[in-house]
Amino acid sequence: MPGARGGGLHRRRKRNRGVDTGAGRATDGGEADVVAKWVLTGFLNEVPGDAELVRTITVRGQLVSIYHFPPPAGGPNVGHWAAFVQVGDQVVFASPHERRFVGAAVEMALALAEELASPTAEGR
Repeated sequence: MPGARGGGLHRRRKRNRGVDTGAGRATDGGEADVVAKWVLTGFLNEVPGDAELVRTITVRGQLVSIYHFPPPAGGPNVGHWAAFVQVGDQVVFASPHERRFVGAAVEMALALAEELASPTAEGR
């Protein structure tokens, strides 16, 4: 997987901004085209198949895309769920895995987007 210096994905701090999902979670981000290839397709994922765009919503002026990853990803949770937010040419995402936590994923992704857009964000 490419690193941040190679213009690829970069690890974001795994924090939930006070939202206790009670489930495993992942947060990450990177250039939009890299995220599209390495995250939303089966290109790298352990489970074959592309993620399905379930819906898009606007929350506090930000467009949020919600995806479902095909089973058996997520094991007993019947597939991973994730929320994606684009900030310029970057995309951040959060995936607390279970469908019942999609709302938390949206809030986590929005918090990451806010952090990325901040003038004090790393590399700005």
